[in-house]
Amino acid sequence: MKRILGVLTTLFLALSCFCMPVSAQEASEKKCITVFGDSLAAGFGLEDFVPSDNYHSQSSFASLVAVHFGAKAREDYYNFATSGWTSAQILASVKTTDPEILKKSDVILISCGANDILTALEERLAIEMENQPALWTEPAAALSSPTSIAPFTTGFSTVLAHPAAFRELIDRCTEAEAGQQMKECAVQYENNLREMVDYLRKTGCEGTIMVILPYNPVAAVGNSRLADLADTAFQDLHRRTAALTDSDRLGDGVEFVDLLSVFENRYQDLTLVREGDIHPNRKGHETIAESIIRTVEPEVISQNPLHPAPHKALSEEKKPPYSDGIVYSMVVLAVLAVIGIVLQAIILHKKKQ
Repeated sequence: MKRILGVLTTLFLALSCFCMPVSAQEASEKKCITVFGDSLAAGFGLEDFVPSDNYHSQSSFASLVAVHFGAKAREDYYNFATSGWTSAQILASVKTTDPEILKKSDVILISCGANDILTALEERLAIEMENQPALWTEPAAALSSPTSIAPFTTGFSTVLAHPAAFRELIDRCTEAEAGQQMKECAVQYENNLREMVDYLRKTGCEGTIMVILPYNPVAAVGNSRLADLADTAFQDLHRRTAALTDSDRLGDGVEFVDLLSVFENRYQDLTLVREGDIHPNRKGHETIAESIIRTVEPEVISQNPLHPAPHKALSEEKKPPYSDGIVYSMVVLAVLAVIGIVLQAIILHKKKQ
């Protein structure tokens, strides 16, 4: 009888371990996270954003990713993003970063490209505004100011208040000059991105390099004509990045997060456009973080796919990688097996008596 009790106890403990919450087995491996980029990576616009401290915001996508992988600020989480930076400035930042930080990084996040396109568009709009000084003096000054963190938002709040002149302005900007200027910026972005990746590999970085392809912030404004003008440039930027990947010119270990697709038709929900800002809100940053984590941990997501809509916050409880039906079936089978063993043991015991 003691032997039977011993067998039952062992089976009970094994079954208990089997039925433990799967989330306890899901703890992500600790990783060193390094971030380069623009205002998107810095968390500009969030309530807890501090311009001089990228680590202060706990709701930026960079901080959310760092927390997910157990990385601590300035120990194994580094954020060198600066609002307003173009790909050329981000490239310079990469080259001046301590090589030891780059070598130990498991994941390097690069958010760039949006300011390259917006700068070209803003410059062109500012030129057209200056041709109509009676209407556009204020927004022209805002759009051409190199010190403004969000010149695009500042200028267009005034532009959109003059619909008739606005239509004429956009008609002017759809000429070949604007398109050519933005195309040249996309080419420069492509060259800068390739140089970033080359430099990181030459310094001994063996981690995953993740390029965050920007969404079209102009679409958040809500004017289709202006959004279409910018969308052409952003699509060109994405095509160029995809071509780099397909041709293996960036090498192995380079991944992309396509925010143009993630944010499509969700700008009212994922950005601060209602408050006059084109940057992501808290929900937008959570969505970006989820997209990054999906890419870093594809084996988990393949078992439990997450969809961009409806939105699911990172703070919500993770579902196990097995569906509820499979879990219940396995538990039932295990219980039946235990019952069968117990009955067999009782029968054998009685026969011995």
